[in-house]
Amino acid sequence: MRKLLLPFLLLGVSLGAGASAIPPLPTEPPPQPPRRGVPGVSEASVKDYLRTTLSQKVGREAVEAAGRALTSIMVSGVYGEFPLHVPFNVLIRDRMGWQVWTEAGGPNPLPAATGAEIDRILASDAFWREAAGFSAEQPCTGGARVMVIRHRGRERVTRQPCGPSGITGRLGHLAASLRLPSGAQPWPPEPPQESPRELRPGEGREYPIDDPEVSRIIWDKSQASAMAWNRGDLEAYLAPYAEDVTLLWPDRGMEYHKSALRARAVRSQSWQGPPARKMEVHTSTVRQIAPYVVLQTSHIYYSGGGRPDTHSWVTTIWQNRRGTWEVTHEQPAPEAPGHSR
Repeated sequence: MRKLLLPFLLLGVSLGAGASAIPPLPTEPPPQPPRRGVPGVSEASVKDYLRTTLSQKVGREAVEAAGRALTSIMVSGVYGEFPLHVPFNVLIRDRMGWQVWTEAGGPNPLPAATGAEIDRILASDAFWREAAGFSAEQPCTGGARVMVIRHRGRERVTRQPCGPSGITGRLGHLAASLRLPSGAQPWPPEPPQESPRELRPGEGREYPIDDPEVSRIIWDKSQASAMAWNRGDLEAYLAPYAEDVTLLWPDRGMEYHKSALRARAVRSQSWQGPPARKMEVHTSTVRQIAPYVVLQTSHIYYSGGGRPDTHSWVTTIWQNRRGTWEVTHEQPAPEAPGHSR
């Protein structure tokens, strides 16, 4: 019996010795070495690259217009290992919508669906908070997409190699291809739209609108702006107006942007203290004309400053943009003598 057991014991010892020499199977793939950063890549270098490249490919006029615009996107790419197509596009948003310049020329209107999608992304705080927008890593075989996005005082520089992702990647696809991805759903989701409602006619301080809270907000903002005028506070006077407001003056015609209103206000008084001529919002009629859009008709009185009293009717359009009511258009009638109460 002992003679039979000995070979098996020896075999066990032999197998055990051999097993200890076999390395264990890996449970996960070995870590990949980190991608190397590209020397000299920074937001400033990306901006310089875009300005230089797009000036050559699209035209200096388009690049300079993008720098002046309230909202614009400059997009191009860094070539990878293969000669893939790299777009050279400049997109500018004005009161008529999005216009685009390409190597083929411009400006040409951007498709409405693409422009609406870009508007939704730029209005989203999630896009501006997204961290994965700039990478200095080496481009992959397909290169890297670079953009400079400007929107109402904000600016973002992006560089995404190896398959752009996230909201930034979606915006880059829109700006580069000038069309929505096939079968894509709008992003971010649009707020629920209410149907326009029949509103009661009326005028004065009863604020005739179905939602009294909206009318109160509009009235309070109008009064606050008028009171700021009367105490010489320029910034508070301009506060309700959107940056892209349009203004139709009886003496100067159409003007655009809040800067035009600021210039007119500066010409009208010194803003070093209360002005001699005062403003009073006497009545205000508010009615809804579309979802999230209301039309206000105000009766404004002007007095003091050694000049006869005058009054004017002012038509104002307010829009609710992501929870804030802003003046997007204003059209005052010529001032008439007296108060006409």
